Amino acid sequence: MLYLQLINADSGNAKVIISSLTLSEIFYIFARWKSTSSAKAMLKYLITSDVEVIPVSPEIAEKSGEFKFYYGSSMSLADAVIGATAWKEQAVVVTSDRHFLRIKEIKVRFV
Repeated sequence: MLYLQLINADSGNAKVIISSLTLSEIFYIFARWKSTSSAKAMLKYLITSDVEVIPVSPEIAEKSGEFKFYYGSSMSLADAVIGATAWKEQAVVVTSDRHFLRIKEIKVRFV
């Protein structure tokens, strides 16, 4: 899951951020889809690119627990952490997972 954070809406500039937990998800998906070496290459690319990796702070951990409690019947804890990261960073979640639309505290761009 990538987040789109608007830096300056007037100029159209945006910054891409991901939760550090998303690195685990990306590794798992790429390893299953292709290979562990492809997964490692993708993580290396993301870590060395302009994508900012946001660590899971105590505040994000607490908020993700809250999101999982209130919205989590079909939401994984990982997705709750992604939502909490977007909330903390005031970012827009860009996703095709509809369960993010239930989290009223975040903005979602459904693709």
